[in-house]
Amino acid sequence: MNKLYKVLGFAAVMGSPLMALAQPVGGTPVDVGGPNAFSILAVIANIMNIIIPLLITAAVIYIIAGILKYVTASDGDKQAEGRTMIISGVVGLFVIVSIWGLVAILNSTFRIQQSGTATQVECIPGTLIGYENGQPIFCQE
Repeated sequence: MNKLYKVLGFAAVMGSPLMALAQPVGGTPVDVGGPNAFSILAVIANIMNIIIPLLITAAVIYIIAGILKYVTASDGDKQAEGRTMIISGVVGLFVIVSIWGLVAILNSTFRIQQSGTATQVECIPGTLIGYENGQPIFCQE
C-alpha cells in the first residue's frame, strides 16, 4: 500500500505540469459544457449569500438573548449562563463573518461572477502567449 502511495504521488507531481499545458493559447476559454469549477464555486457563493445573513441574524438574536439573561439573572449561575451565551454568540458571529469573507476572497481571487463564469483577464502587451509554426505569438492588445 505504501508503494502505491509513492507511485501515485510521483505520478501526480510529474503529471501536474501537463495541466498547465492544457490551457488554450491566447486565453480563449473552451466551453466543454456541464459544470466546471467556476460554476460550482458560484453555486456555493450563491448559497452562502442566502444562508450567511440568516446565520448572522440568528447569532445577533442569540447574543441579545444572552444579554437579557445576564441582566435579568437573580443568581450567579444564571449570570454565568448568560455570559456563556454572549461569548458563544460573539464567537459564532466571528466565524460566520469570517466564512463570508473567505467566500468573497474566493470570488475576487478567481474573478467569479454570480453567473458562474470567470471574467477574462486581458494580456499584457508584448507578453508571450504561445507558438504557431515555431514562431512566438505575442499579445497585441
